[in-house]
Amino acid sequence: VVPGSSTSSMVDDVFFILRKCGVRALASGNVQVISALLMELNNVLANHLQHALAARLALGPARLLAAAPSGLEGSAALGPGLPGSASAAALAAAPQAAYEFAVGLNNSDVAADYVAKLK
Repeated sequence: VVPGSSTSSMVDDVFFILRKCGVRALASGNVQVISALLMELNNVLANHLQHALAARLALGPARLLAAAPSGLEGSAALGPGLPGSASAAALAAAPQAAYEFAVGLNNSDVAADYVAKLK
């Protein structure tokens, strides 16, 4: 994740490399090369990128729940170390887990925009 960014560089990097490969295949002028590369690009997008994005999103809710403070009812009124109060580590982990899940959602949105441009 790029600091201060709402997306990671993964999606941009993947589409940059795929575009570069596609342009080189087109420059070859060989129909068989272009056809083979288009099938492989489709495979990369349909399988590898989709699975990578889905894996990031699948972990999001579990990480958010794990980072959520336990005993939420009345925990704000209790002091640190008292039963039902959230630990400092759990409170610090919640924003990071939420941020990483938001980055995963944004990556999926950006990837969907790029795929729409390919059509």
